[in-house]
Amino acid sequence: METYLGIKFNTRRINDAFVYDNRLKELHKWIFILGELGLAPVHPEGAYGNHSYRLSGDSFIITRTGMTPCRGMSEQDYCQVSYAEEEDTFLVKGRYEPSSESFLHFYIYNRFPEANVIMHGHSSLLNTFAEQLNIVETAEELPYGTRELALSALQVLSAKNSFIILKNHGFVAVGGDIDTTGKMVLYHYGRLVELLRKTT
Repeated sequence: METYLGIKFNTRRINDAFVYDNRLKELHKWIFILGELGLAPVHPEGAYGNHSYRLSGDSFIITRTGMTPCRGMSEQDYCQVSYAEEEDTFLVKGRYEPSSESFLHFYIYNRFPEANVIMHGHSSLLNTFAEQLNIVETAEELPYGTRELALSALQVLSAKNSFIILKNHGFVAVGGDIDTTGKMVLYHYGRLVELLRKTT
């Protein structure tokens, strides 16, 4: 897994606070579950993985960079972002920088108006067995946090393929609501477990 070096884009903080609804608690519940399943491996600066839900248009709530999944929720683990194309900058509401994969979330929301939730985690076993599980995978390995990685996801995501693997990186699940998206991740994780049970 690529060494984490921080965010790779420009940000401008416009407020230390953001408005959120009850979906934040539901998202946090799923983040904790996926973390406990090992789908958000911890590194010295936080954990691999990031999750979001759309507010309106291309504005969304996303985990902050350096967040480590835990049972108790802190609003400071999240922020609201939108992308100012004319500035090539993410506008941030919240006390910390947004996830390093904010481009991934932005481009998916921008391309798919029906997408309201994105969960991105990491499992080396899902990467290894993607082909056997018939999970679509991007064509090449690309550096984390870049436009190139985000655009590669758009090449394989579709209504039929809403759960994909970023080659040698991690999985992306895209759904219409938080619960459905979380259960989509569990479904594919369960398929992986069943495959391993049969082959070992």
